Amino acid sequence: CLEEERLRREQRRRDESSKLWERVRQCLERRLNEGVVKSPLDALKAEVAREKARAQAEEAALARRQIRRQIAFYTGIPERELNILYTPPEPPSTNKTFAAALCQVALARRPDLVGARAELAAAKANVGAAKAAHLPWFDFVEGTYSHDATWERTWSGAGKALRGRKVGHEDAWQLRMGITVPIFTWFGGSVKATQSLVEANDVRVKSLAESLQHEIACALDDFVAADARFVRLSDQGVAFVKRMQARLEEFAKTSAVQPDDICRAQLELLDYRKFKDEAEYEWVSRILLLETVSGGPLPYGAEKTIPPAAEKARP
Repeated sequence: CLEEERLRREQRRRDESSKLWERVRQCLERRLNEGVVKSPLDALKAEVAREKARAQAEEAALARRQIRRQIAFYTGIPERELNILYTPPEPPSTNKTFAAALCQVALARRPDLVGARAELAAAKANVGAAKAAHLPWFDFVEGTYSHDATWERTWSGAGKALRGRKVGHEDAWQLRMGITVPIFTWFGGSVKATQSLVEANDVRVKSLAESLQHEIACALDDFVAADARFVRLSDQGVAFVKRMQARLEEFAKTSAVQPDDICRAQLELLDYRKFKDEAEYEWVSRILLLETVSGGPLPYGAEKTIPPAAEKARP
């Protein structure tokens, strides 16, 4: 959306520029026909400048159309129904409290740092597994069971009846076990290797944390510089453009200044407005960079102090 808004402003500025150059050309041709201007070169230059401005406006329109097509593709909204409303982000604070809160949040949610911490935890768990591998362990091999019983039989009634009773029994259990002794890892080579991996991951986590703090500090410094420039151009620059425009309107009411000279002055003011748009674009880009470096939306709730200058500069 930011790029689409930038191209929209660029297209509008180039369209206005082409209209002003057309007015300059018409004024010069009229003066040439009246005999005030003897050389047609100025009118020719104005016509070239007009066509150049039109070409630049068409180029900006084409780039804007491509951006809109991409936005429509990713959002699933047809391009003809796409209505993009540019909303500038809320400016963050630049004091030390907000910087500390931003670092704390970034340390907890940056994907690369979270992944490094997970690898460190896995390496620590592997240390315990490597130490457990030093202990001998038993394996079940075979187990048998047997049962023997002794019976006593008696005859009565001239062999017509047989009686029997159980007078004893014997149960036998047999169990075979195997013991495994870790001979090749007895001296702790695997444990030392796993502990080295833990130390390497720990150094990596600390290095990423320090690098993250440095990135946030640099991003905040860049935002402070962009914010100061945007504030100056939003306040003093807009007032300057209004003051110059009022003076040009006064000159236009008199015959002391030629109309083509007034149009050229308006073209200069039009180019000056470009610096304000570029400053705003850089200002928003620095806020987005802070979100990228911190791994997500800025923690406005952690520290809600917004500098008066930045609040005044909000469009």
